[in-house]
Amino acid sequence: MKRTEEAGLRLRCFYSRDRKWYEIPQEVFTEEGFCYETAQAVYALKLEEKKYGYDFTLTQKAAYETQLRLILDAGERRAFHVIPCNIFGDNNIERVKPGEFPSLTRLHEGVRFCSPVWEFRADRSAMPLSAMCYGMDTSGILISPYGETKDGYIRNGVYAALPSAVGVTLGYENIPATFIDKGQEGSPVCQTAREAKAQGSLYLYAGTGRAGIHRMIREGYARLHRRASYERTPEEAARAMVKCLVNENWEERWQSYTDMSCKPPAEAVLKPWRPVYEIGWTGISEIACPLVMTEKLLGIDRACFGNAKTGEELTEQIVAAYHPESGLFNDLVAPVDVSGSLVNGWWAWYGVAKDCHCAYTNGKAVYGILKTIDFLKKRKLAYPERWLAVCRQVLDTMTVLQREDGNYGYTYRICGLLVPAGHGLCISADGGGKIFKQCKKGGDILWGLCKKAELLRNPHGHLEGGG
Repeated sequence: MKRTEEAGLRLRCFYSRDRKWYEIPQEVFTEEGFCYETAQAVYALKLEEKKYGYDFTLTQKAAYETQLRLILDAGERRAFHVIPCNIFGDNNIERVKPGEFPSLTRLHEGVRFCSPVWEFRADRSAMPLSAMCYGMDTSGILISPYGETKDGYIRNGVYAALPSAVGVTLGYENIPATFIDKGQEGSPVCQTAREAKAQGSLYLYAGTGRAGIHRMIREGYARLHRRASYERTPEEAARAMVKCLVNENWEERWQSYTDMSCKPPAEAVLKPWRPVYEIGWTGISEIACPLVMTEKLLGIDRACFGNAKTGEELTEQIVAAYHPESGLFNDLVAPVDVSGSLVNGWWAWYGVAKDCHCAYTNGKAVYGILKTIDFLKKRKLAYPERWLAVCRQVLDTMTVLQREDGNYGYTYRICGLLVPAGHGLCISADGGGKIFKQCKKGGDILWGLCKKAELLRNPHGHLEGGG
């Protein structure tokens, strides 16, 4: 393959049988691809040269269940890998707790989610692309997330391996495990087919640095994105969403909107899972602000809510959660368990923070209230003055707690004393038309940290991290 060889890459292809992988001999490759036959199968790669590299078609036809994997291999060169929203280098494995998120690494052997090889379902990444940057050169492979089969379709995979291999698979397997969330892993799941076909592209960019990966993602999006065709107006959709929220998500016994769950196909009916008692961070503020906007813009009156709470009533719940002893909001408007705690929400189950206020909940609650006030003021609509007064009190507390290094912290004792903290930024409010104002001290500190970071500029002037 002339262009891949010029890029210092080797194009390789493998097929599976009985969960074992076999490499297709290099001697069958031509500039147009290959057609490789065995006694019971035919595997083919068709290449069409393009400005960015190649477009390709993978096909397989076998007497057994199989998969076909296409790989670009840069040998022993050290590469920075990207599978959008899944893999970003080693996902900062040296700075985080191993075993919580997928890490492409040789460190922590035997720890779950730490592996030198990863494959995901292509439709589980933000773009069905596996890319890498080595030096100032980049390459990647994009595949349609679904392949054609005789009976319908097959889900495809995106693959990355150390030190420098990227690939895609016709069919897929979750390697080394199925990532469910940071607390759970599942057994590897795979999908195979006897006959299948899928299209994709090989990207070969010289001298672009990591900006080349951005380019691949933009080009892939332009190719794969299909704009929605709307059968309803935005107003109809908004009214329907409010109706559904009130009728489906409101739970009378908890006096709360709820998260709901189901497990199809066995359990296809949505049922209340837990009450939304948190003031923010997937909590009440995420519901209250858009509800207020919808009520005012569409003229939805109180009667439409029945026993459920309106956006203003939800906002009042948050305001009522103000805790004078700490100068912050309680993180919950009602306890989620028998402890009676008003600060220990779902995050306490993960051991993230316990028996203290959290920056996430308080920050999101203040932001939601201020955004609601801003919306109402711009339309010359009234709002309770105590909303802004309480937000000022919370922000004043945060200003007092800010350390000299600009750190606002992450967790706070309910008596108002700062406990060992992480990083954060704060916003404050003024009484005029400008609701949000960035705190100068925090901004100065953040800029200082940016200047100290290992930043590189490529020849095209793009600012890039050092890995």
